[in-house]
Amino acid sequence: FEVMAAMAIFLSVAGAAACNTARDCSLNGVCITATTSCKCDLPWTGPTCGVLRVMAVNRSAQPGASIYGWAPNVSSWGGTLVTGADGEDHLFVAQMKTGGLIGWGSQSECVHATGSLSTGRFTKQNLVLPNECHGPVLIQDPTSHGYLLFHIGDGGGTNSSFMHHSASLHGPWIASTTSPGSCGMPTAGFHPNGTLFVICGNGRALVRASQWDGEWTHLSPLAPPPGWEDPTLYFDGRGNWHIIYHVYALRPFAAHAEIYSGHAFSVDGWSWTFSTVEPFGGSVNFTDGTSQSFATRERPQLLFQDSGRHVPVGFTSAVSSQPIGSMCDTCKEHACSQCKVSPGRDWTYTIFQPLEGYIPDLPQTSAGAKGLVVTEDGTPETYHISPINPNVKVVDDGGGVELGFGTRAYVMVTPNLPKSSSNRSDFKEFALLGKMINVTVDLNSASCGCNAAFYLTSMPAPAGSPGTGGDWYCDANSVGGNSCPEIDLIEANQNALHTTVHACKSPWNETNCDKGGWNTKFGQGGTDFGIGPRFTIDTTKTFTVSNAFSTSSNGSLVAVITTITQGSAVITSTLDSILLERAQADIGNGMVLVMSYWGADSMGWLDKPPCASDPVGQCPASITFSGISVDPAPPSAATRKCCSWNADVCGPSDYCNGSQANCKGCGGKWVAPSAVL
Repeated sequence: FEVMAAMAIFLSVAGAAACNTARDCSLNGVCITATTSCKCDLPWTGPTCGVLRVMAVNRSAQPGASIYGWAPNVSSWGGTLVTGADGEDHLFVAQMKTGGLIGWGSQSECVHATGSLSTGRFTKQNLVLPNECHGPVLIQDPTSHGYLLFHIGDGGGTNSSFMHHSASLHGPWIASTTSPGSCGMPTAGFHPNGTLFVICGNGRALVRASQWDGEWTHLSPLAPPPGWEDPTLYFDGRGNWHIIYHVYALRPFAAHAEIYSGHAFSVDGWSWTFSTVEPFGGSVNFTDGTSQSFATRERPQLLFQDSGRHVPVGFTSAVSSQPIGSMCDTCKEHACSQCKVSPGRDWTYTIFQPLEGYIPDLPQTSAGAKGLVVTEDGTPETYHISPINPNVKVVDDGGGVELGFGTRAYVMVTPNLPKSSSNRSDFKEFALLGKMINVTVDLNSASCGCNAAFYLTSMPAPAGSPGTGGDWYCDANSVGGNSCPEIDLIEANQNALHTTVHACKSPWNETNCDKGGWNTKFGQGGTDFGIGPRFTIDTTKTFTVSNAFSTSSNGSLVAVITTITQGSAVITSTLDSILLERAQADIGNGMVLVMSYWGADSMGWLDKPPCASDPVGQCPASITFSGISVDPAPPSAATRKCCSWNADVCGPSDYCNGSQANCKGCGGKWVAPSAVL
């Protein structure tokens, strides 16, 4: 990027009744072409998916539902909530050393408090940075798993008025030795590609660094409307950019022109849309049936319970003890938003409001607590889903799993794990030699650019440390940083379906794993699998995929036979390569069942043809896998084969030996071998 003015689009929804693209849905959902209406992701709602689905606030623990401040005469002004590995909720909050908010410019300090959102009580544990420290924003580095605390103020002369870092939530906190320069009210987030982006200038400037202690680059300025401030940045599961702002008004109460929040969104961080739809307002409903309309509600900071920080499940905000009403006219500038800094009325506090999808008491309650039922040799067995994610749901009384876009889930023996585990015994390992695994797929219109994946890997990661986001995930392409064998039972959208075997040689690493693998394919321009009744398998409807790991009389893996059924329609394909021998031990030892739903604008390897492009922004909000079962594999006469140019002697090329289709492209014959070169 060069430093230049960013494009700004202002979205008004007055009279809006239809959508054409995901941008018309605030990048918080997809536009359904058939109805020209938006289908919103959790936790968004409204005609343009621009309003947060807020839930009632528990006010039983503290007056006014405060989680920090208000009593006993301690003023706070917003902060960041995270759930630690210990399962405890941690709050990094701006607290006034003395007096109320009117003195924030010299009295604000950054405090670490702990407690439980279920009770609403947070207790100060230690002073993180003394005055002046204000606007604390905490994020976790997905690589080092340490923590970055962004703020304004020099923290009592600690040599950084931008950011401090620590390996632990409990400190010590060390001043950053690099900064982008002046950065008022910073907010930060790691892009899915690993780049750290920071919004500076109180929501008006964008900077980046390849790592938090690296060199900073100034990118495009942002141009929000007047009154927009206190930004909080995050990236959704599609990689879209979102900023939630506080928006203030300086007009008298009689004008009834109060405004509290704003939402900006972008596909690329360059072209931004600033919506006129408020994500949240100033009125809060409480669990006891009462409600309150606050004079102001500022410093919104989002809470996430998924490791990728893609799905907000709640937010903190700073509020004034002054209710909205005619008394505002006696506040500073005769405006409700300024009661917070009016003498005698400047006691302020911090509240938390959950959003739809919030899971209380993480990690004691999990999305998989009800149990996923897998029928094994006719016997129903109940397992659990990890990691905890509000966008992953066990549905149909345990009969299936609904995956939101950008999510991944593992089948576990141990319940209630907020992430995966380094302990192999926590996972359900499916040993599938001589077995067949079946699943019913509902693609829910997931087409070009989308990928519904149902697969096996040899989790947990063997490298001795978790990968991105502290997760012990591994696969043959080292997604997340760790490598291991992988069997893709299904990678599919409405236009194609692949089954792929990826073997790894010891030691497992990027060099020793076969990233491309050997596969069989359906669709991709054929008439066997696609959208509509002219295809044998009509992917607008549900279908069942069965993968049989067929063995010889001596127990050796000879073929992976993939069969897709839909009513009386059946299509099948056989992967019978000699290379399957490399995966036999891993399949026999047992592998972990993984389900994911993601997308990219470069999915041509899966769906081209017929897809000329991959508009990942059009991927629907969710897909579903259900009816999972494991049965004995049916008898098969399959034998391992290879690609030959010399009688029945196998050639030396792994690519040509990978599948019959590859062999044909190599100009060889697909034969049962008598010898191997």
